[in-house]
Amino acid sequence: MVLEQVRPQLRDVLKVIAAAAAGPLLFHCVAGKDRTGLIAALMLTLADVEPEAIAADYAESTQMLGDAYLERYKDADPQDVLENVRCPEEGVHNMLAYLEAEGGIREYLGKIGLNELEIARLRARLRD
Repeated sequence: MVLEQVRPQLRDVLKVIAAAAAGPLLFHCVAGKDRTGLIAALMLTLADVEPEAIAADYAESTQMLGDAYLERYKDADPQDVLENVRCPEEGVHNMLAYLEAEGGIREYLGKIGLNELEIARLRARLRD
């Protein structure tokens, strides 16, 4: 499972977010869907956002990224471009099922090395 392979990186990013001053915060990766999508989905899960809303939000990235990437890679096969930026809802549901099997989001975050204060700070970024 991908979440097992990226535990140190997830821990480091989430610790930075937890330690950041209050106010707007930007996090991103190259395409803005895989690593960024994972961090966003974890944060939204911690904030008790409905799974269907998290999955729909992630899937919307397909269209948002697709247009820009089709423009950027005009000489590439459009189907290949769109497949590379596809953000399937089932990916989020699979991640949520994994988290549930790990004991839930808080348990998982503890397993990867976040303490209770850091978890509370992450949740507060979206809940307060």
